[in-house]
Amino acid sequence: MESSNPTSAKNTIYHKSATFSVLAIPIAFTVNLILFDTFPLLGSLIIFIGILSGIFALFGIKKHGKKKILVTSLIGVIIPIFLLVLSFILVTRSVSQVRQEVEKKKSDFVELKIIQPTHNWRIKTQEGTYLESAVGIDLYVKNLTEGKINGKVAFKIELNDAGIEEAFIRDLIEIIGREKILEDGETEKFEAIVRYIERGEVTPADFDYEPIKEQGDIVFTTRVYSNIELDAQETKRVSLQAEIPPAYRGYLFTVRSAEQVGARQ
Repeated sequence: MESSNPTSAKNTIYHKSATFSVLAIPIAFTVNLILFDTFPLLGSLIIFIGILSGIFALFGIKKHGKKKILVTSLIGVIIPIFLLVLSFILVTRSVSQVRQEVEKKKSDFVELKIIQPTHNWRIKTQEGTYLESAVGIDLYVKNLTEGKINGKVAFKIELNDAGIEEAFIRDLIEIIGREKILEDGETEKFEAIVRYIERGEVTPADFDYEPIKEQGDIVFTTRVYSNIELDAQETKRVSLQAEIPPAYRGYLFTVRSAEQVGARQ
């Protein structure tokens, strides 16, 4: 039975708690709007206190009656809980969408690994001089992703002028001859080859090439292409040819990377 006490039905702590539970919603919204960057959890704390206030107010119904307590408290409790549940559903859905997008990007991402790259400078002679044909490249490429690759792959090649490769020097000595090289040793590259010959045709200790400078630079970059079909985790041998200008031939040769051009099946 509802209380007949006129003073207790108007301004008790239960009535105030019910009223605050409703007012907590716009207060929290305003606080978040103004102070979220400084106090990001303050609005949520106000909402939580408002819910507790509404629940507390419900305990006053037995003593003070339903009037101005029941409906107000239920509004102050149900609406925030509804908003929290709705926010949870929306956040969960957003997180799920983000995960799906990340997984899709992972599935679209192509990662290729270059294994055991070797190259042949292919020096040819003509009338006592030497000419350069396309450098022959042999390597293995592995598909590290879980999808099939079928299309054009670009192989990035770099030449560094930190030194001259010993294989290039040996081919040059065999074709041109030591005497001719010693006579022509005027450029930086030929001076390095002369040092190699004068040392007894061996590279310095701790080097597998004839050094030119301590810190070399990437002086030439190019890309060569090949159509490749690879299943997931499959490894395949690839043969390539790279046109290298004469001025850069013999420098330290690296197949830096492999990237697919276009979409993957």
